[in-house]
Amino acid sequence: MSGAPPSDRLPPTGAVPRARPLPPTGAVPRARPLPPTGAVLHAHPLPPGPGRGAGRPLVALHGVRGHGRRWPFLAGRSGYGLDLRGHGRSTYEPPWTLEQHAADVIATVADLGLTGFDLVGISFGGAVALHVASAAPELVHRLVLLDPVVAVDPALALERARAATPAPAFADRAEARAVRALIWDGAASQVVDDEVAAHLARSPDGLWRWRYEPGAVVAAFSEAARPLPDPLPRTPTLVVEAAHGSVLGPPAIRALRDHGCRTQVIDAGHGMDIEAPDAVADLVTRFLEERTERPTP
Repeated sequence: MSGAPPSDRLPPTGAVPRARPLPPTGAVPRARPLPPTGAVLHAHPLPPGPGRGAGRPLVALHGVRGHGRRWPFLAGRSGYGLDLRGHGRSTYEPPWTLEQHAADVIATVADLGLTGFDLVGISFGGAVALHVASAAPELVHRLVLLDPVVAVDPALALERARAATPAPAFADRAEARAVRALIWDGAASQVVDDEVAAHLARSPDGLWRWRYEPGAVVAAFSEAARPLPDPLPRTPTLVVEAAHGSVLGPPAIRALRDHGCRTQVIDAGHGMDIEAPDAVADLVTRFLEERTERPTP
């Protein structure tokens, strides 16, 4: 895809939109307009596999510190996993607002020639997906939010933002793999190996780091504390809540359910894609393959 940086360097810079006025004190902001342009993100085709349903194209959005190749459990579907701004092989240039992320996704699917698709997002990718569906409901047929970080308690967002820096650095690939295997306890060895191969790069100082911009991670936690988009999209939506360690609070769940979103609790933590990939794949596939009419935007 265009805009991909060299594999061992940070991505190139780009233009920064003009500043937006702040909302009045105490006001609950409505959805902001998207920036006039978005970057074309790096897109990874979803892996081939023994088909879990051809269907419409699927676009998948990862969470903070992630990348667009973390979707092996969706193998066999046509579509793409995208590297969000500040991650992987896409541009690292700010701003890292939800509006800019949404504009980037919309620009990228246009570049890919997709005029209609299903959309799945996990963690912060779920927040981005919700904004994409709000901004361009005509594009998104069905929406799946996997424990999305939306309307997060500000105190929790602050705690997570403060813990995001400095980014970890490793003496070599073996050290990075060992640490990842500890964090992803229970993950298959091949999953850890694939993560190292896809997402680790050597920095100019000789140390090894995961491919993401720490500033983008801090900004993501700030964005996660914002209210839900207003208005919410009318796209058929499945919200999958983690039974353990979810950051999705009861007020956000109630608001999404009251809006008509279907909700489901899964016996896994926030990293459900690593902990319970088969269960997540089953939920996603069954929902996307339902034959119901999409509401008029």
